[in-house]
Amino acid sequence: MFLFGGILAAVPLWSVDPLPRVQSFPSRFIDIAIELQIHAVLGLTFLRIGRPIFDQYAVATNGIDPVYDQAVAGALLWTYAEMPLFLVLIICLARWFAQEQKSHKIKQSSEDAAMDSYNEYLLSLNDHDRLHKQH
Repeated sequence: MFLFGGILAAVPLWSVDPLPRVQSFPSRFIDIAIELQIHAVLGLTFLRIGRPIFDQYAVATNGIDPVYDQAVAGALLWTYAEMPLFLVLIICLARWFAQEQKSHKIKQSSEDAAMDSYNEYLLSLNDHDRLHKQH
C-alpha cells in the first residue's frame, strides 16, 4: 500500500507523457519535499518506537527480534528510500533548466525578429531623410 501510494504521488514528478494537468516545477519540488518528510518520519518511527507496531509481527521468527527487524526496516526506509527521490530531484532540476533554456531561445528569437524589423524601419527613415536632403 505504501509503495502504491508512493508511485501514485510520484507519477507527476517523473512522467514524460502528458498528464491531464501538468504540474509546475515549484509544485514538483514541494511534492518532493513532502515525500522526503514522509519517508523520514515513517522511517524514524519504525527505528525508534521500541516495540512492534503491528501485533502480527510481535513474535520472533527465525531467531530475529521483531523490534530489531523493525528498526532495520525503519533505517532502510529512512536512508535508501531517499536516494530515488534525490534522483527524481536532479531529473526535475535538469528538465526545468532545459525548459527555461528552450523558452529563452524562443523569446530571444522573437525579440531578434522584432529588433530586425525595428532596424529596417529606422533604415527606411534614414533613406527617406537622405532623399529629402538631396532634393
